[in-house]
Amino acid sequence: MIRTALLLTLAVALATPALAEDFGVSAPEVAGRASVDEGRFSLALTTFSRSGQAQRVVKGEVVRRTPTALTLRYEVEAAGERGFIDALLLRPAPVVRVTETATLRARAGGWEGTVAGVAQRWVRQGALEGDTVVLVVPGLSTNLWNQYGVPYLDENLAALRARGLEARRLAVNTEESIAVNAAVIAREVRTEVARGKRVVLLAHSKGGADTITALADPTNRDLLPHVRGLMAIQPVYGGSPIADLVGGSCAIQGTVDLFFERALPRINRVDDVGSRDAVRDLRSETRQALLRRHPYPAAEVPTVVLRSSFSGRSTFKPRHVLRKPLFVFQKFLEKTQGVASDGMVSLEWQRVPGAAAEITLQDMDHFEPGFRGESPHSPCKVTNLIVDRMAAVLAD
Repeated sequence: MIRTALLLTLAVALATPALAEDFGVSAPEVAGRASVDEGRFSLALTTFSRSGQAQRVVKGEVVRRTPTALTLRYEVEAAGERGFIDALLLRPAPVVRVTETATLRARAGGWEGTVAGVAQRWVRQGALEGDTVVLVVPGLSTNLWNQYGVPYLDENLAALRARGLEARRLAVNTEESIAVNAAVIAREVRTEVARGKRVVLLAHSKGGADTITALADPTNRDLLPHVRGLMAIQPVYGGSPIADLVGGSCAIQGTVDLFFERALPRINRVDDVGSRDAVRDLRSETRQALLRRHPYPAAEVPTVVLRSSFSGRSTFKPRHVLRKPLFVFQKFLEKTQGVASDGMVSLEWQRVPGAAAEITLQDMDHFEPGFRGESPHSPCKVTNLIVDRMAAVLAD
């Protein structure tokens, strides 16, 4: 009797199709999504480069699956043999379909290996999907960049969406004070909560200070259960030495105040009104006083921080025009204060106490997480690193 029941249970289990599994896919220059269901798999990859984006889809069958390995079989296009006539007429080689097999190895709750010529990781990111939306908070004065064609955070957003995540950039006035922007962020989170969503925030630079201030504000405590986490890239947590330098001179501070209050509104293509507090709020004394008054609730908001520094020689023709002033600032801070920095914020002041995880990169200046420059760390790579770590934190 017992044996019969066991056999029936086994038969039912074998007849029941396996549940579909979805994964975010990451590689240094690739973001994508993979799905495994009923012995089949599909893989959608977006490759990022300076010249743009390229998409490809690979589909096939799961040949074998064990707790430690996943073997896939699929077809890809490849160049066939080029005949004499083809060479004579300068015709390209014919395209043929080739069957390949790949074996991924289990790693950290996901898979890792090479498929279709791309070394990649498959990461379970269920906690970031479904009812969750990623809100992207830009840094200081970057509205202006996008208006004039600088692709700031564009690749980051595309990488998030390539992984199958719902994501949008917040339309905050990046020339405004931290208090004003924190209120905007809180309002946007409430909007998502009202439509049944939970929120993960991805914030860069001053956007990190704006977001941290919004989450630390006691009047927003009701939002914390709806915030799944914060991914902070080079956040101005403890202040900026460059803001301190500006504040140490009445002449320099006055010039910066006039620039934000009068010059930016004239050249901006939208009706943003600049505020002198946009930079004043980033002074270390101001930031740290606010954090003492309203500590960041790291215990209630899972937080992953990505910090960076850079050093070395200035390039003759940098890929982005801000590299030279950042190089000057970085060398000044290194020589006068002995601190490592990304050219705007010291490595130490990018740290968020109580964060669940921290990633530290070298050879990346303050703006390169959002668009490509000299750094080997592309916006796609930065996005994959911090999303993979956040997925792991939430899974734990």
